[in-house]
Amino acid sequence: MIYFSELIDVCILIKKSKKIEDKVNYLYNLFTDCSIKEIEIFYQIFINKKHNNKLINNNYFIKSIKSIYFLDNSNIKKYLIDNKTIESIYLYLVGSEREKLKKKYNQLTLIQFSFFINKFKNISGENSILKKISYLRSFLLFIDQNESYYIIKILLNQFNIGIGDSFFYKFLSKKYNITIKNIENIFSKTNDILEILNILNEKNTNIIEKYSIKLFNPIKFMLASIQPKNLEDIFLKSKKWVVEYKYDGIRIQIHKKNNDIKIYSRNLDDITLSIPDATSSIREYIHENNIILDAEAVAINKNGIILPFQDILKRSKRKYNINSIINDINIKINIFDILYLNGESLIDIYLEKRRLILETCNIKKSKFINVDPYFFVEDTLTINKIYNIAINSGYEGIMIKNPLSKYISGRLKNQWIKKKKYETLDLIVTGGILGVGKRENKVGSFILSCWDSSYSYLIEICKVGTGINNENIEIFTKKFIHIKNNLSDKIILKNPNIIFEIGFDKITKNNKNNKYSLRFPRIINIRYDKSIIDADSIDKIIKIYNNQKSILIE
Repeated sequence: MIYFSELIDVCILIKKSKKIEDKVNYLYNLFTDCSIKEIEIFYQIFINKKHNNKLINNNYFIKSIKSIYFLDNSNIKKYLIDNKTIESIYLYLVGSEREKLKKKYNQLTLIQFSFFINKFKNISGENSILKKISYLRSFLLFIDQNESYYIIKILLNQFNIGIGDSFFYKFLSKKYNITIKNIENIFSKTNDILEILNILNEKNTNIIEKYSIKLFNPIKFMLASIQPKNLEDIFLKSKKWVVEYKYDGIRIQIHKKNNDIKIYSRNLDDITLSIPDATSSIREYIHENNIILDAEAVAINKNGIILPFQDILKRSKRKYNINSIINDINIKINIFDILYLNGESLIDIYLEKRRLILETCNIKKSKFINVDPYFFVEDTLTINKIYNIAINSGYEGIMIKNPLSKYISGRLKNQWIKKKKYETLDLIVTGGILGVGKRENKVGSFILSCWDSSYSYLIEICKVGTGINNENIEIFTKKFIHIKNNLSDKIILKNPNIIFEIGFDKITKNNKNNKYSLRFPRIINIRYDKSIIDADSIDKIIKIYNNQKSILIE
């Protein structure tokens, strides 16, 4: 049995340590004698970024504290002077109440903490935020003050210990004495962590190697890398390549078994209920009973014309009054890959063969469903011709794919390549600066950051204020304003969770401090369909910088 305080102590050691081997050893020693459930809890809190969003909003946190403890704004301001942050105020109030009531605290186990988190998540309905804070209060009254501090940090997603998938794979490899390659293999075929841990616990290499994808258990998408410095170099790897048109939409994974249909987003969220018209189109035009497809969904109007990217986000993120928007914004599904058919996994088959299998499927072309065309090319001249046709036809660009590529989750260097009209970066909004003039008392510009090479911490890259409309400025101002430091116009987000797609003219480098920045950055899209782990790292920025440097020299 592992105690919550033991986990926190190890997490602090992991955060401070610089050597990956030491980090792995700290975790290995903690979980030497433990249950699978305890490892799963650690994974969900610190590794699985999809579930790592904050569980309560700061604004509602303040309102609930005021209601529970009968405080007004003047009280809150007084407490802020002494305690600096809202969570510190709450800890102070709960601690004082615990001391006053002479409550004895119990040492919290990791399993008990998990039970609390799940119950906290599932509180819903009218006044759900107030109910959550009340439940949190009653829970913390029996918990040590130091443990209470870290519980709130986790709820607000402010306890980042700088580890990711590769670290977790190394830990599992050491614990179960299984190769990292086999661990990566099984993680590429399911997102069910409990099932993975149960399989690893059996230590049966044969089961691991033969594990297959399943319907209604979405897998991580295969992603594309940016165009290499010299496009001709790709023909050293393969004599011919597959070229497809690139849409400005959202990736979806379609799972269909008879009339049961599920649609999953890039983050593997189930968005089926948000796009019922897409589900109807799948049922009407895809006449295969057991199939998993990779596709891009775009928004179209009544005439079938593709609408801007923001319109597809309006559809995929909408939870209420869905029918009111369907008439104005329809969805078209563009299918370009097949991962599973009639009980057989196809992800270990080459792309060229997967495409042939897709062509034989009973999928009827319509206004709302389409199997994308593709072209075989053997030289850059043909690639550029198709690219120009794509741009002139309104596509975002083209995809260039190795016909011998298997479907492997994640981004593989130069297996799938995207060539767009202009290069963009997906950067995390980590703060803002209050504006002047028309944007007085509003966010005037945004501070944007990328990941470091190991996806452990964020690096500030640029500030941007162009490319965003007044409506979104108002939305972000409301998000930011409650954490504004009265002594400064700069707002820093402790728990960033929004990604901007940023266009720019070029990347520059300061040779004195080796810092990179963007020249003339502009907001292209707000990527609500991506989580912060999908943001780009400094490696991509350096690669683009080196590519453009080479071009400038030539």
